[in-house]
Formats: sequence, structure tokens, C-alpha cells
Amino acid sequence: GPYDVVCALASALPPLDREDLPRALAEMTSLLSPDGLLIASLRDYDALMETRPQAEVPRVFHTPEGRRIVFQTWDWRHDGQGYVVNQYIVQHQADSMVADTMIFSTQYWCITRQTLTQALHDVGLGNVKWIEPTDSGFYQPIVAARRE
Repeated sequence: GPYDVVCALASALPPLDREDLPRALAEMTSLLSPDGLLIASLRDYDALMETRPQAEVPRVFHTPEGRRIVFQTWDWRHDGQGYVVNQYIVQHQADSMVADTMIFSTQYWCITRQTLTQALHDVGLGNVKWIEPTDSGFYQPIVAARRE
């Protein structure tokens, strides 16, 4: 560094513990140039905490090795503030009825817009702007904040 832009996209922030989020944001901010921009994206947890979905729609990929099916299940905490995400990858071997399944699990914390906006201000970032998927074309909400 210093860098003009630092990005934390997709699933970079939700696996952090509550006490780790401010430290991670402070570290990212320390890498920014004086007028640098931090860009982050995450799921719309404000909406998801209300509906608490239990799974995502499976995605199917056709590869030379065969068909791969990828999906997630979500086991919500009782307080609704987070969940265990279980990532399933089912690989069907080409021309065979054999399939291998891998499961990867981790805990996610539901970071609301208010929580992230406040955490960005706390580490010295300002001019916080949220950009919706309909405006950005990206599949998740994006937040941008500038070093002050």
C-alpha cells in the first residue's frame, strides 16, 4: 500500500466474529491512500434475518468430468443473528451413476447495513454509500466508503 481501492467481496466479512470485524476493517483502512475507497459486498442480511431461508437453489454445471451440483443449506441460530452455512458439492462422474459429495461448513454472522455502516465510520471511513444489485448489476448489495 497505500492502495486507492481495497475490496472485500461476497463472503469475506460474514465469517468474521463480531470482535474481528472492527479489526479487519481497521486493517483494510490502514492500507488505503488518504482518499482511498473501501468496497465491500455481502448478502442482504436485513431481509434474510426476517425470512431465514433454509437453502439456496442448486446450481448445475456441466464439466468434462461430468455434472457438478452445488447448493447450500443454512442452519439458523436461535437468535437469528447468524447461521451455519453448509456448502454441498456433488460431482457426478461422466457416463457413470457414481457421485462424490463434499460438504464444507462454516459459521456466518448476519452483518446488517446499520452495523457495517457504523463500523466503517468507527474506523475513519465516511461518505458511506449502499448500492443495490438493481443499480450495480452485482448479485449482492455493495457498500462503498472513503477514507477521510
